[in-house]
Amino acid sequence: KATDLRYRAAWWALKLQDNQECYIQLTKATEEAGKPVYEVEKMLLDLAILNERPTLMVRHLTNLAEIDPANKDEYLQQKAEKRFELGFEDEAIRELKQLAAKPEASLNTLNTLAKVYRSQGSTTKQVDVWRRAYREANVFEKRRIVKQLSTALIENGNPQAALEAQL
Repeated sequence: KATDLRYRAAWWALKLQDNQECYIQLTKATEEAGKPVYEVEKMLLDLAILNERPTLMVRHLTNLAEIDPANKDEYLQQKAEKRFELGFEDEAIRELKQLAAKPEASLNTLNTLAKVYRSQGSTTKQVDVWRRAYREANVFEKRRIVKQLSTALIENGNPQAALEAQL
């Protein structure tokens, strides 16, 4: 199959650090397939990350979210983080809040939302996110979350609450 051959050629080009040839082969593979293909999109995302191209990262994360429903929320979380870095703060926060509102919201999603709030100076919202994460976390995750919560409480001017959170 032509797509498989192009993917294999792209893989070798990537290994040989010929990023331009890799991109050409992957683009042709997508064109020939007539739609995004998971393996191709994954490698295009890796290439965009390697070349520090956040706009392309967003495009490929969007495609991956559509063609890999099992990992959709993870791709959307990463996409929102990139959109925030690109200056689309309101859109990113809206997307992260939607993802965080789901009962099965990942710790990564909550972490990204808290990080976004922190960079905006919304430490109260950041603390709220960490408190929710702590309530919903398992025993192993709680140790990591309590450190984040304590740091957020200290930054919010509440060292006493930070101390209590650790007890």
